[in-house]
Amino acid sequence: MYGTIAEADIYFTTKQFDNLNVWRDALDTDKTIALTQAALQIDGLKYATDTPSGQEHKFPLTGQDAVPTNVKYAAYEIARALLFGADPNQDDELLDASGITLGEMQVSKDLKYISRAKDNGISSAVAFKFLLPYLISDDYIDIVRDQPSV
Repeated sequence: MYGTIAEADIYFTTKQFDNLNVWRDALDTDKTIALTQAALQIDGLKYATDTPSGQEHKFPLTGQDAVPTNVKYAAYEIARALLFGADPNQDDELLDASGITLGEMQVSKDLKYISRAKDNGISSAVAFKFLLPYLISDDYIDIVRDQPSV
């Protein structure tokens, strides 16, 4: 996992909203599962720098002493999206929504990042933005997934 439940709890207390308190109200066991799945999504991308051999996850990358804060933030955002029901492989409507209108207030989403996040197996466009600086290219990302044995 990238980060801890306690660190994610602190991260979400600084947010103005938490998708109807999805993170706050989740059981710790569900948070652990979501953070573990978030790590799998993050590890599925191709990064510009190699990972030291023998390391469980992609981060920290070669030359880094610790997991970057933005990678932890990405994990928290993916975990929250997963708890909310997002699945980039199935639930396109949760990632593709262009915005929401509540009375006179309208919040729009950046469709460019939503599409790219979904195309690369990431459940949160916000998380994808956190990961962009580490990716091999801003224009081309090669997702790596385990193939079933034949």
